[in-house]
Amino acid sequence: DLDLDDAAEHGADNVEAAELFLKLATPATAPRSGDSGAFANNTHGNNGGGQRRGLLPPAMAMNAAFVKEHPVTAASMGMVLVLFLAGLVAREGMGERVTLILANTVGMNFYLWNFFTAGFYETNILKVLFDLACLASAGRMLEESMGTEGFAIFWVVVNGLNGLVTSVALFSLFVITRMETVLFMQTYGFGGLIGALAVGLKLIAPRETPLPTVPSLKCHHLPMLLGIVSLFCWTLNITAFAQDTPFVVIGIYASWWYLRFVHKGRDGLVGNVSEDFAFITLFPPACRRYLSPFAEFTYGVACLLGYFKERRPALAGMPSTEETPLVPASLLPQVHDPVAERRRAKAREQLDAKLAAMAAQDDDNWEDEE
Repeated sequence: DLDLDDAAEHGADNVEAAELFLKLATPATAPRSGDSGAFANNTHGNNGGGQRRGLLPPAMAMNAAFVKEHPVTAASMGMVLVLFLAGLVAREGMGERVTLILANTVGMNFYLWNFFTAGFYETNILKVLFDLACLASAGRMLEESMGTEGFAIFWVVVNGLNGLVTSVALFSLFVITRMETVLFMQTYGFGGLIGALAVGLKLIAPRETPLPTVPSLKCHHLPMLLGIVSLFCWTLNITAFAQDTPFVVIGIYASWWYLRFVHKGRDGLVGNVSEDFAFITLFPPACRRYLSPFAEFTYGVACLLGYFKERRPALAGMPSTEETPLVPASLLPQVHDPVAERRRAKAREQLDAKLAAMAAQDDDNWEDEE
């Protein structure tokens, strides 16, 4: 048995060992000037000859700083965890109330919140861990790049479009097939928002390597890879990883559409006109030559309807097409605009038809005078 002095000595050693382990296990993050003392990692001082620790332990201080700096990412992580734990307690009840079931969402019960909650609900622990890892890394990067407000709007728009477009697709499928099972089909999962994160990384860091162990894998490959894997699991009926396949496909396209045409960056520019972020880059290279005419035709129709008038190709690094005193018009690069070409061709046809009608009228007048 140890006497009191030995116990006190061993107790002090244990405290010092525990403090050393806590310092090694917690990444050191220096407090910023704007942070309060509650978010500092360690605060030491003399208080009556003793040692005073910070208001929060190091691990809790780091988590509090993360929540303060990335509130949307932290709230999403909390939403995923809360819904997953609630599903473990009441799986059947949660499945009917938070997943996207057409009969419950817009049919018998009007659970309209399912448009939002279905995108955060998971039942597979492996997917939950994967979702949290993606949010902690990619979500943090996007929130820092887009700003908290911009990232929150992006998040809400993509998640809402996931639920809305999926519901419309399911209802259309029911109208075509008349299969009542479509009305009670459960769709849920974080895959749609993972697709949004992948598209965001493709925009802000297309040439970066997300996994150092696979240097050939770049961020601009992620949306295409995620879509292929999800469709592969859906084809093989791997239910655990294919429950959110509609969300994945819709989320990738919805996030690309938002970032391409709607999102207003911190530089004041709306959308993105880079060729590296074009629609066809979301598909494998072998498919792009076949999809390019369809994409150009759709964009041309949108321009004819009056959309995207303020978009300027010069913002994507293309040379300027404005004449200056040092650059005559004959030396300026010629930018091909299919919409303008069609308009000019139509104007020429109308002018030729009008000139022909005037010439025929003059001939008739000469014949009458004779």
